[in-house]
Amino acid sequence: MSTNEKQTIAIIGGTGAMGRPIIALLDQTNRYQLRVLTRNTKSEQAVNLAKNHRSVELIEGNYNEEAAVRKLLTSVHGV
Repeated sequence: MSTNEKQTIAIIGGTGAMGRPIIALLDQTNRYQLRVLTRNTKSEQAVNLAKNHRSVELIEGNYNEEAAVRKLLTSVHGV
């Protein structure tokens, strides 16, 4: 991995009260690409998250949907 390449971190619950500040903190470091699992990528919280943090990639789905979790976890550095 090159020194300029960002590591991808998977986040479940990123649009919630605990997830949003964690995303804000990680985004400020400019070291990570943040892949966030959310039930609805068009919800107000999800749209604002993606708009306010350019490192966020939204993945629509639920933690109990295998396809969504596989997409979330593909090539991630941490969860």
